[in-house]
Amino acid sequence: MIDSPSEIPPEIWKLGLQELINLFKTSKGKLGEIIKKRIRQVIKSKHYFVSLSEEDTTELYKISKQELYKRLERCLVSHWSMNLISLGIYISKLNELDRGEIAKRVKSEVHHKYQAKGLKILAMGSTGVIDHVIEFLSDIKTDKNYSFTEMGAIFDKIIERWEEITLFVKSGDSIGSIKESCVSYLKKDERLFFVFAYGSAVKATIMTIAGLNNEGSLSGYLWDAKMKNIGQQEVYSCSFQSTKGAGIDMFV
Repeated sequence: MIDSPSEIPPEIWKLGLQELINLFKTSKGKLGEIIKKRIRQVIKSKHYFVSLSEEDTTELYKISKQELYKRLERCLVSHWSMNLISLGIYISKLNELDRGEIAKRVKSEVHHKYQAKGLKILAMGSTGVIDHVIEFLSDIKTDKNYSFTEMGAIFDKIIERWEEITLFVKSGDSIGSIKESCVSYLKKDERLFFVFAYGSAVKATIMTIAGLNNEGSLSGYLWDAKMKNIGQQEVYSCSFQSTKGAGIDMFV
C-alpha cells in the first residue's frame, strides 16, 4: 500500500492533480499504479470529499477525463471551482442512483467550506445545466480570444449573479408568464442570462423564445439554444449574450 512520500517518487509526489492525470494517460505497469494511487490521495485530501468512499473518488476521477470537463479545463485551467464542478456532476448521478443521503452530506460540507458560491456550482452540475455553461464559456474563449484570467473573471461573475441571470421554467408556467420573465431581462439590458426548461416545460419555452425572436425582441442579443436528455427527461437550455455597448466584456 502506497501512502507516504517515502513510497512515491518525489517527482511524482510534488505534481498537481492535472499534471498527475496527464502523466497517468501515458503510464503503464507499476508506475501507472503509483500515479493512480497518488491521484486518489490528492482528490481525497480536498476537504469537501471527506464523505466520499474510494469508489466515489474514482468516479470523480473518471468525470475529470470526460470531454465536457476537459473543455472547461481548457477555458479555466486551475480555477478554484474545477473540482466542485466535477462533484456537482457526480451528485446528479448520486441522486439518480437514489443515494440522496450522501449527496446531502456533501452539500453540507461544501456549504461549510465555500458558503453560497460553492452550492451554486454544485447546483450547476447536479441540475445538468453546467453543460450549456461550459459550451458557452468555450465559445466565448474562442470568439474573444480571452486569457485564462479573463475567462475566470467571467465565470466568477456568472457564479456571483447566478440566481439573478437564470430562469428555470416550471412545468405549469404559461407562455405568457415565461415571456414576461424573459422580457424583464431584456428591459434591464442584462449582459448575459440563461433560460432552462425540463420535460413538459420545454415546448412552451421553445414557443416563447421563438415568438420573442419573430417579433424582434431579441435584437441586440446573440442567443444559442440546445436540447439534450438527462435520463428520460428532455432539457432545453438557452443563453442570451448582449451585443450592446461592451456586452460580455463588462464581466472581464
